[in-house]
Amino acid sequence: MNKVLYRAEAGIVEIDFSPGLTSGSHQAVLPGAAKGYIGLRRSLAKGKIHCVPLFYEGKALPGLAQLSRVSVGERNDVKTDHYDLVADYLTHSTTWIFSAIQNRGGGFPTSLSLGTVYPSYMSVIANPADDPEDPRVIIWALVYMKVPLGGLSPGLYRIQNKKLTRIGDIQYQILADSNLLVMSCNKQTFWQIRLSPPGTSPAIPGLASNLSSTAPPSSLLPPGYRMKARAQTSIQCR
Repeated sequence: MNKVLYRAEAGIVEIDFSPGLTSGSHQAVLPGAAKGYIGLRRSLAKGKIHCVPLFYEGKALPGLAQLSRVSVGERNDVKTDHYDLVADYLTHSTTWIFSAIQNRGGGFPTSLSLGTVYPSYMSVIANPADDPEDPRVIIWALVYMKVPLGGLSPGLYRIQNKKLTRIGDIQYQILADSNLLVMSCNKQTFWQIRLSPPGTSPAIPGLASNLSSTAPPSSLLPPGYRMKARAQTSIQCR
């Protein structure tokens, strides 16, 4: 199902496309005369979804009404509320990429069972065409986790061959009334990191403080790359 997204007073609204007058084309009529940005979401085979989120003009981290929904997960497919991811969202501004994960409830705890279980929550940036089992493949993730003994904290991570390398800071907040975890990283910084040769560490400031006045790349993500929320995982400390 293909949808066009637009912003209304109550938040982002989704409506269906209809077959256009020209063969192979589609059209949608938006109510009202107000000018603004639009977004698109396209459902593909095997449950894959391509989403062009609405542009975000605000300065603070966005709330639910400013986020474009990318996909919806099955509700109650796991027993515990905070393990049950029900939706993921995306938007971007001139400088930042924003992702959000929504669960069934219970917040986003980072320590359970008297400090022996450490849940983590991540939005992954990867090329769907890559083989995740290939040790040469590199993906990136905005990660919310706190494991003091392991030295793991919220941040942007580079993941290769099951090894996590923290690259820099992210901004994040939990919106309890929406059961939402919002995270963001700097567009320009992400591009610099992605284009750096393997084995090097670009000398750049932390993501949360790198508000460069230079215009960042106009694209939300590198060509062929997609962002997807990952189910929570746990680290057992014995």
